[in-house]
Amino acid sequence: MIIFDLVCEFDHSFEGWFKNNDEFEAQQSSGLLTCPVCNSENIVKVPSATNINLGKTKDNTGKQLDPNQQQIAIAQQVSNYIENNFEDVGPEFSETAKKIHYGEEVERNIRGTATEQETKELLEEGIEVLPIAIKKDIKLN
Repeated sequence: MIIFDLVCEFDHSFEGWFKNNDEFEAQQSSGLLTCPVCNSENIVKVPSATNINLGKTKDNTGKQLDPNQQQIAIAQQVSNYIENNFEDVGPEFSETAKKIHYGEEVERNIRGTATEQETKELLEEGIEVLPIAIKKDIKLN
């Protein structure tokens, strides 16, 4: 059994369970696969974080990492990506996110800090945010 993350043309996300990829494709092409929210037949697979295949992940010494260490390695890669590709606006995150959302500032990737209440307010206003804890220099061995 394979579980795919799916999304319809109206951005409704859901899971689909299939015997194999051929079964998914057969259901999709025959119109049997529909969105449970809007019944759209325009469905595509989207990447799933649970299905990341890292192959033989090894530490700096060449030793195979156990599953927990692999998760730490993924978290470190995500942290590094965010640090290198998102502007740090620090404690002004909530205010800057609102300005970007409402077109008062140029759209860009930002990172920073926000309180739990500020995060809730952003989400209530329809501003997509993802709380992430970033820890630098994680040792894997």
